[in-house]
Amino acid sequence: MSAQSTEFILGHPEGEMDHLGILSRVFDKFTRRVFVEAGLRDGMRVLEIGSASGDVAMVAAEFVGPHGAVVGVEQSPEAVELATRHAAGRGLKNVTFVEAGLDEDLPFGQEFDALVGRIVLMFLPQPAVTLRRLVRHVKPGGLVIFQEPDMSGAKSVPPVPTIETAAGLMRQMFAASGADSEIGPKLHGIYKAAGLPDPKMKVDGMIYGSEGDGPFLLAETIKAMLPGLEHLGLTAAEQVDAATFEDRARAELAASDATMSSPLLVSAWTPTST
Repeated sequence: MSAQSTEFILGHPEGEMDHLGILSRVFDKFTRRVFVEAGLRDGMRVLEIGSASGDVAMVAAEFVGPHGAVVGVEQSPEAVELATRHAAGRGLKNVTFVEAGLDEDLPFGQEFDALVGRIVLMFLPQPAVTLRRLVRHVKPGGLVIFQEPDMSGAKSVPPVPTIETAAGLMRQMFAASGADSEIGPKLHGIYKAAGLPDPKMKVDGMIYGSEGDGPFLLAETIKAMLPGLEHLGLTAAEQVDAATFEDRARAELAASDATMSSPLLVSAWTPTST
């Protein structure tokens, strides 16, 4: 899957909302909590994969501080440039981004204290094989921390048309791209197949009523994904009607006293074998 199409799916096109991206508005706090629980700390050297616009790498950079360092890996030169600019804009001097594909050996030794990634393994055809290769860059006893989605949690209860249509389009787009949108609960098996110890795991998500942030966040996500949806022939702009999406979603939720849930984010972390 190309980096550009990944950007369409994840809602990170430049100019949408702020530079943290749409998913970061929802998921950054979960990443921070997991970094705390996993033991990411000052002075560590971190390898982050699938950087996109640099969100996770910049969170890690805050944890490791000026005495640590983060290297973010992204296959798109445009994404590397964008992430580098974002880090510079936040005054982060301990994070750098490099262009490299995950289907090839990376130009590093066994030099990192942690390997991290968010919403990246789902796009890989053989995530366990890739993870096994990436772990070679982690020191014995170093941390392996990944967060991946479970789209089965994205729904409304009771079902309302606008939310269910949007969630269905997201699932179709992931499927058409070859991504595994329900990979989150499979992280345990992926870690084991990669030769890692049993990981600790947790799941996070958000649930909203008609007055919450959910309709806005979903509207912005669908708007950002629209070029990709149209490119794949899954829908057209006039069918989505992005201009009225948020208002329709709120009205439907209110009329049914319904709630809407975000995709679940499943986290897994473990030290490598010593």
